[in-house]
Amino acid sequence: KSKQITFTRKFKHLGSWLTQDLRINADIAIQIWKATEKVNGLVNIWRSKHVAMQFKKLLCLQLPLNTVLWGAESWTQTAKSKRKVQRFHHAAIRNIMNITMFEVEEKRITNQKLRESFDNIRNITEFIEERQLTWLAQVLKMDPKQSTRKLANAWITHPRQSDQPQHN
Repeated sequence: KSKQITFTRKFKHLGSWLTQDLRINADIAIQIWKATEKVNGLVNIWRSKHVAMQFKKLLCLQLPLNTVLWGAESWTQTAKSKRKVQRFHHAAIRNIMNITMFEVEEKRITNQKLRESFDNIRNITEFIEERQLTWLAQVLKMDPKQSTRKLANAWITHPRQSDQPQHN
């Protein structure tokens, strides 16, 4: 019997993709791709003049937004990853509202105006923060002896210095 340890650069665990560098870039890219497919698959509903904007917003919240935010409770976001998710969110809204980039430039439509015209939908970062706080509240209600609760209360006494590399 061979006792061999295998190595992988990326694997799926509980629906999220983990990479060897423990960053969320791969997971976010995959979730954005899946959510974009959902937006594109519903184009007949988005273009229909018989479907109310409020229904389109609710459908957007249930399908593409829930898809892109799968696993967001555990994301440690960087400015770059926030921009990627926000870019998807605003592109999805433009697609749903049938607004081209030419119209955005011509009419000077800001992302805030775009969200306001889409039934005052919140910025996607607010959805992420809400999910993370909800998850944290659940963790803090757990028995203090549980590993998850212990990890949430963990404290590093010797943090990495700002000028030092992330990996030693």
